[in-house]
Amino acid sequence: MSTPTLPSRRALRRLQTIYRSAGWPAQDDLELELLHAGWVQRHWDAAGRCTLHLSDSGIAALLAAREQRRARLRPHRALVEELLALEQAAGRRAYSEVPWRVLVAGRWLGVQPDVWSIRHCYEASRLAPVVYEAKVRRADLLADLRRPEKRAGYQALCERFYYVLRPGLLHSLDEIPADCGVMELGADGPRLLRESPRRAITLSDFHWLQLLLRQADDPDPATTLPAQAPLAVAASGPHEAAGESPPSGAAAAAAGGA
Repeated sequence: MSTPTLPSRRALRRLQTIYRSAGWPAQDDLELELLHAGWVQRHWDAAGRCTLHLSDSGIAALLAAREQRRARLRPHRALVEELLALEQAAGRRAYSEVPWRVLVAGRWLGVQPDVWSIRHCYEASRLAPVVYEAKVRRADLLADLRRPEKRAGYQALCERFYYVLRPGLLHSLDEIPADCGVMELGADGPRLLRESPRRAITLSDFHWLQLLLRQADDPDPATTLPAQAPLAVAASGPHEAAGESPPSGAAAAAAGGA
């Protein structure tokens, strides 16, 4: 049997587990495959106990898989960074890939929006939180659309929710649920395909505590806008005349270019 170039996804998960653990053997079929391929080696201690260690080729396989994963994520990260820049230009504070716990229909869900942003102001009723979920591959978009509970988790964090797509991903607007806004962001800038309905929400102390603890545990200037960003007070317009907050940041830029 020939040795494959890279382990399967299942085998990679096992290699990661062995690398991060004491290496006690599972003695199952997957372990046999890893041993036969030479990605894992057995070691015995003085008491005759067997443990598993990654071989040089196993470490190389993990590194190669990591580089493949990073290459696959680069287009997505580029889109997220473009969204962050648009929010910064609008004078908003934006956070990228913050993990949240939200209560939806009596269940706690873990969600991690690509971009969550608020106005940089001190009036809770005018924060206008927005979530942007970036998609650069149609398969990822369709997979996301099959998870309404995930979408509900995003919407529990914002007044407006948008899918932001690279041009050409969408076949029809009918593919996206009506409670979501839709934007395209390409070389010509953002284009609003459908405005997001506005939901009235109030961010609780629990929301702010999660954000504060996340920033304390993992302060990353690449995920948040500068602290000196100016206060954003939107001019009055048709949305405010109707008692709503106007579209903000990237959504406003997209609407202006539509």
